[in-house]
Amino acid sequence: MTAQFPPPEIGRELVVERASSISVKPVEWLWPGRVAVGKLTLVAGEAGLGKSQIALAMAAAVSTGGRWPCDEGCAPLGNVIILSTEDGAADTVVPRLMAAGANLERVHLVRAVLADDGGERLAFNCNSTLACSKRRSRSLATSRWSLSTRSVHTSDLRLTPT
Repeated sequence: MTAQFPPPEIGRELVVERASSISVKPVEWLWPGRVAVGKLTLVAGEAGLGKSQIALAMAAAVSTGGRWPCDEGCAPLGNVIILSTEDGAADTVVPRLMAAGANLERVHLVRAVLADDGGERLAFNCNSTLACSKRRSRSLATSRWSLSTRSVHTSDLRLTPT
């Protein structure tokens, strides 16, 4: 039996590169051995196990240059961008950040995505909104990473290199 594939989209092209032409470089770690800068980190588990608490504790560590647990050194000092789609900022996210000792001046919460003209609020779309996030990260000169909590079962940390 032959596999059936949809026809290629007009105007799109696959870009490839020989492995031999790629310069090898070491991983840049936010939290050494655990969370890498520029990589996707998933924290997954059942509801109520503390995934958001871990993520917000990491945000607090980065916002203060605080120590990582288990005597694993200090977090690099920087700004943090948080997108939380399940917890309210005023009653959950900010109180948890305060309890974790975060520097709230260095923590920025995504409140909306605006159309190019700045007027209309748009639905969140990962592809287009990540481009906005990258532009905003550059405007926060020392952004180290951003956090997105997407569902009760998954928190993903989207790390943005400075």
